[in-house]
Amino acid sequence: MDGIGGRKEWLSGVGTASTWPQSNGESSGNPRRERHGLLGAAANRSGMVTTDPESIVRQYYEFVDAGRYDDLVALFAENIRYERPGQDAIKGRDALREFYESGRPLENGSHEVHDVIVDGTTAAVRGSFTGTQDGERVGFGFADFHELENGTIARRYTFTDRDEV
Repeated sequence: MDGIGGRKEWLSGVGTASTWPQSNGESSGNPRRERHGLLGAAANRSGMVTTDPESIVRQYYEFVDAGRYDDLVALFAENIRYERPGQDAIKGRDALREFYESGRPLENGSHEVHDVIVDGTTAAVRGSFTGTQDGERVGFGFADFHELENGTIARRYTFTDRDEV
């Protein structure tokens, strides 16, 4: 117990968030999944769809690093609200897609997830990012908080020591 009546699980990630198998071009046997991504839930290592907060947030980092924006956006609720200090909130899936496709100042990078803490339907993630921003190589730590509702990310908060992410 965490002292306030909830159950906490401490989960540690090793290496990058891209630890789940990538598609090898073979059919999953599920035409809805192939046409529409993951439909708001993550596939676990066996390919089964899950609403487990840790699985969903780990898939988020895998998808953003791979540029898999259809699958990434499917992890989020229709009314997603994504907040970053000092920047306007991103509201809704359409705005989120636009951000990842053309508005994100970070490029050609990868996330390394160091820790994931799950408390109910909230997942806190500590990690590091290396990539390019404004044509320069960057590397920094981050803390993200993902609040899930009905198996999708409904609110996301990112904190770094950078002015823009």
